[in-house]
Amino acid sequence: MTPLSLFVMFFKISAVTFGGGIAILAMAKTELIKRGFPDEDMAEIAALATAMPGPIATSSAWLAGRKIAGIRGALASVAGVLVPPFSAILALSGFVLAHRDSAPLAAFFKGVLCAVAAL
Repeated sequence: MTPLSLFVMFFKISAVTFGGGIAILAMAKTELIKRGFPDEDMAEIAALATAMPGPIATSSAWLAGRKIAGIRGALASVAGVLVPPFSAILALSGFVLAHRDSAPLAAFFKGVLCAVAAL
């Protein structure tokens, strides 16, 4: 796999995944094994990513990308994981700031806080 294909794969996974790093790790495992990545290597990456400090999504993307395509693959994989949520935050921040005193928006964020705590 090329760094570009790694970026696209992790971008797609990150763009449609809810549930954080564990969900991204599970989908990445499925996608990488479909592309011929050894299951034993994926198990090693999962163990290392959960043991490393920081988010599991970026750790697993870094480790998989590095194993497949070196440093360029690692950087492309991490960028693919980070671009979708960063873009969503950037796109929605103006709306949220403009309506920060709204009761429905405050209720929504209370619900999000509960969901995040439950996850």
